[in-house]
Amino acid sequence: MDSSSHHLLPLILTTLLFNPLPQTTPSQPKPPCPLNPLLTISASMSFPRHPRTAVIYPIRLPPNLSDVEADLVRYRSGSLTRHGSVFKEFSLSPGILTRPRTQRVIFVRHSLQKQSLLCFQELLSSQYRLVSPVVGLLAYDARGFNSTGDPRYIRIVSTGNSSVRIDFSGVDSVSEPLLLCAFFGADGRVSLSNQTEKRVCSAMELGHFALVGEAVAREGRVRHWKVVVWGVVGAVGASVLLGMLCVAVVNVRRRSLRAERIRRAYEEEALRVSMVGHARAHVADAMRTRPDLEND
Repeated sequence: MDSSSHHLLPLILTTLLFNPLPQTTPSQPKPPCPLNPLLTISASMSFPRHPRTAVIYPIRLPPNLSDVEADLVRYRSGSLTRHGSVFKEFSLSPGILTRPRTQRVIFVRHSLQKQSLLCFQELLSSQYRLVSPVVGLLAYDARGFNSTGDPRYIRIVSTGNSSVRIDFSGVDSVSEPLLLCAFFGADGRVSLSNQTEKRVCSAMELGHFALVGEAVAREGRVRHWKVVVWGVVGAVGASVLLGMLCVAVVNVRRRSLRAERIRRAYEEEALRVSMVGHARAHVADAMRTRPDLEND
């Protein structure tokens, strides 16, 4: 564990102690992921003193979040509006505006990996499940974004045809054909939408995003296919048994007819019994065709 990790832990604990999560009622949305303040503090601690524009810097995280990927980058607001930007799986099209307006904006991007289930699975209904890691992109005012300042969150406003594009094509574990895009807002609300392209989602604001699948529908399809397969197997088995029964009936009928013919043959032909040595045997009467000379 390096010295930066030791410095992060007291700040994180102080933030969580003096800024507890808000209590909610059943009518209110669930709170957002508690990792957000931790990631914000880690990002401000990792921000260099003399950053370069459009250069991606890694964020140092505590050891218990070693599987989380986090980066930050700084842009000029005017250049962002004119040209847009590409930051890992996120693409911001030209026309993006910052609210409130600021001269420079810092984007903090993170992929929660295994932490996704702990933070966001409970926000989904039981009908859906996460099939990709949750990725997030948040924007902050560059002024005061350091270890001693108080980072100020800013909104990104899409104008015209501008939007935020999230590309999940790099996720190897996604193999299901029917997927939806899930957007997790800062207030804990969740909205679902269709993909704009295969494994690509689009949004009008920043937040957390993931691909989700229909858990109930998938289980129903599995049960449906099981019923179909077992129905086919049962039909084939019944056909085989019926064919074997028909063959057995035909064979029994043939044996019965053969035995009947043999019985009738014995009954219709009365043979004379004679002694052949010491045994009794049936002997047929001798039949002889008289030669023509005997009739002359």
